Amino acid sequence: MDKKNKHYLFFPIHEDNHWFMAIICFPYLSNKVNMEGGTPVNEPDDDAGRYLVPPIKSKSIVPGRTEADPNVKIFDHSISFKKLLQTLNSKLNAYLFFRPCILVLDSLSGGVHHARITATLRDWLEQEYIAKHPNEQIKDLSPEAIKGALLRLSQQPNSTDCGLFMIHYFV
Repeated sequence: MDKKNKHYLFFPIHEDNHWFMAIICFPYLSNKVNMEGGTPVNEPDDDAGRYLVPPIKSKSIVPGRTEADPNVKIFDHSISFKKLLQTLNSKLNAYLFFRPCILVLDSLSGGVHHARITATLRDWLEQEYIAKHPNEQIKDLSPEAIKGALLRLSQQPNSTDCGLFMIHYFV
């Protein structure tokens, strides 16, 4: 198996009569990279979702007036919607990145993190890397480099629907 071409590796897991899913995202990366250019991102981790697009400042607002003032020009109508979307996307892409991680999707977890599962998958990645690249230095597969996360998901109401939930995550 060549993981260089795989962005995601899906692992259905059966443990204690229960099915759940683990996904290794971007296993070929060593660290975070910018989504658009693939350049390394050296910013420290700061809770997922906290990377925000800076507000777009309008140059047409008159100082001392509010946007409720009908004489203040807030929108530049000469800019097309398509151009506006392109501008927003380019600004957003500067804040988005790919990072290697292990996601656990469990409909019966009750918020319990599967640290043993993520550790086992990291070990598997390490063994795969050693087997495929015997003459290279092993890349960093530590929990800091490949973070593990238990996703917040709908929880099943009984102890029998786990297979259906897992298939739903996969499809």
